[in-house]
Amino acid sequence: MDEVREAVEACVASLLINPAAKNWLDEHRLQAGDIVLINNSFLYRKVSTQKASVYLALSFGADGELSNLPQVATYSRLNGDFKYIAVKAKSRPALEAIDEAIESEISNLGHLVFILIGSVDDATILEEILQHHIFEKVIWNPQSPDVCRVEGKIITIQNTGDEDRLWESLVETCQAQGAVADDLLRDAFGEALDRLQSQAVAELKLPDRNVPKDGGMTNAIVEVLREHRNTYSDALARCDGDPEKDAEAFNEVLRIAYNFATDAITYLRLIIKVCDLKPIILWGTIAEHFELSEAFKQLPWTRAQTKASLDSYIATIGDARNSAFHHLFPFQKTLRISVPAAAFREAELRIFSEHARKRENQLNYQDKELVGVLLEFTRARERKVAPGFWRKNLDVMDCTIRLFGATDNFLRLLHPLVPK
Repeated sequence: MDEVREAVEACVASLLINPAAKNWLDEHRLQAGDIVLINNSFLYRKVSTQKASVYLALSFGADGELSNLPQVATYSRLNGDFKYIAVKAKSRPALEAIDEAIESEISNLGHLVFILIGSVDDATILEEILQHHIFEKVIWNPQSPDVCRVEGKIITIQNTGDEDRLWESLVETCQAQGAVADDLLRDAFGEALDRLQSQAVAELKLPDRNVPKDGGMTNAIVEVLREHRNTYSDALARCDGDPEKDAEAFNEVLRIAYNFATDAITYLRLIIKVCDLKPIILWGTIAEHFELSEAFKQLPWTRAQTKASLDSYIATIGDARNSAFHHLFPFQKTLRISVPAAAFREAELRIFSEHARKRENQLNYQDKELVGVLLEFTRARERKVAPGFWRKNLDVMDCTIRLFGATDNFLRLLHPLVPK
């Protein structure tokens, strides 16, 4: 329990040295007995959970310093990052000692939250019948030492992802055995791989009492994000966020930024929801949450009314990517066509069809099918993003990775303390 309190205290101390937090404190002349509430959510977000009603509260001491050791306050909804409550305020929240709050939170943590540090056991073996006279079935064994191995009439594969590589390996094996790998076999093999992929499953195991220091779901995500972050950084260095300098590198920046915005932000929303439901996890990572919020605020948003929100972030990157990749047609505006009346010859409106056949209620006219085809055309939203956005986006990536890593570490600290 002491380790958890010390971790929370250290996290609060880290938050208070953030330049944005220091600026806020400098703007408020605190007196002994005043308290400062730290918000429990710093981003504009759309999630299915509600913010918790408990907040970390810091007291301003007679020594003129704000304590790093927080208490916990139950308070109405906060909008700003911090809330100052004077010592003489008529309405002050009741404060709970941090040790008592931690003990209460741990007793109610449960076990499912530790899915985030659970380990993936990719050992499930699947098989599919192969509709071909040479082979009987394909077995997908993730633990197989070979990419593709043939034993009698059975093909064993390690993974289904690279169909071309698997087929090349199967062709070599067939040739070595004097068999013919024809088009019928390739079609049957490909169909079997598709069926196997639709069954893809691995076991996610909750950690036991002795949690390893690394590995697990969140840790694996952090490792992948770091690889993509480094690739993004290299591409950004080549183009500096400007397609005129290096179009290929800029496309790589767009690709990775889009994948990050869709996938990593989805996981971030999960962590935000977990913190709503289990506030103690926020307490031990609150500095990283605040740091990420500040990184979002530093992005040079292209529209004054656009807030530094998760939805705005995803939309900005998505529009920039679509604008760059989906402009095959030279139309940047919706096309409006004045259609002559003659185009609607033989018009007929059908209504009051039987209820079971209500789709027959419709307006029919000559060339209605052609209109349906034309209505399928769309265009990408035009949004050019300043090069500085892509440079600042690297900070967002770094802060997100640090938040995920901090969440992973704090969960590992909490896990042994949860009653079994």
